[in-house]
Amino acid sequence: WTEIALPPEKKIILTVGDGDAFGIGLLHLLNCAMSKAAYQKFSHMVNKGILIYDPGFVEPDESLLCHQTAIPARELSAEHFGKELSANMILYGYLIQKLNGEIDREKALEAMEQRIPCALEENKKAFELGFSFKA
Repeated sequence: WTEIALPPEKKIILTVGDGDAFGIGLLHLLNCAMSKAAYQKFSHMVNKGILIYDPGFVEPDESLLCHQTAIPARELSAEHFGKELSANMILYGYLIQKLNGEIDREKALEAMEQRIPCALEENKKAFELGFSFKA
C-alpha cells in the first residue's frame, strides 16, 4: 500500500492492493475494484461515495447507494501498451483526477515512483492516460 501525506484535516489515504482494489479514505469515500472478487469484497463499504470498476470484469450491483463509474482500464492498457499490466496505473490516475485536487498530481506521481520504480515511464504514461480519461 502507499500513503500520501496530507494535512491531518484531509484524512485521505490511498491504499493499493488486497484483491486488486484501491481505496481512498476509509473505503467509504472512493473505492476502485479491478476484479469481481474485489468488487464483491469492498463495494458494500462505499456508502455515498464513488465506486469505480472495470466493466470487463464486473457486473455492477444497482442496489448500491453510491455512484458507480465504469472505467475499461484493462482494455485501455491492452490497447495502449499491448498488455493489461498497466491497468492499475490507469485507475490510479483516474482516482487522483476524481479527487479534484485533494491529492496533488505531482505528489501522486512521486508516491508511485517511490513505491513502483520499475517500468517507470510506462507507469507514468498509464497514470496520465487515467488522469485524462473522461467517463
